[in-house]
This record gives sequence, structure tokens and C-alpha cells, in this order.
Amino acid sequence: MKSSMANDLERGKPIAVAWLSGRMHQLGMKLGVATPGHSAVFRALHLHALGTHARIPISE
Repeated sequence: MKSSMANDLERGKPIAVAWLSGRMHQLGMKLGVATPGHSAVFRALHLHALGTHARIPISE
């Protein structure tokens, strides 16, 4: 059994990275709580979703 995001990645479909890991990353930044796992996943998958290898600023 795989997550829906893993299935979407395999099928080349858009992923819901902003809604999932992005929200946790954003809340952590807002509340001053470190979320290193979610932040790393968010940054990597956000790049994938954009189809780019550009760098995302840490404050994003």
C-alpha cells in the first residue's frame, strides 16, 4: 500500500505538497517550532512540483 502522493509521483500527476508538508512547514515557521522533516520534504517535493531544480529560500 502506498500513499496517494507516492502514487501521484509515480504516475506523473500533480502532487498536493503545499497542502500536506507545506502547511506543517508554514505553521512551524509561524509558531517558531522547528519542523526539519516536513521542511525538507516540502522543499524537495515543491521543487519537483515546479519541475525545476531552483533553490527555495529557507524563509519560504
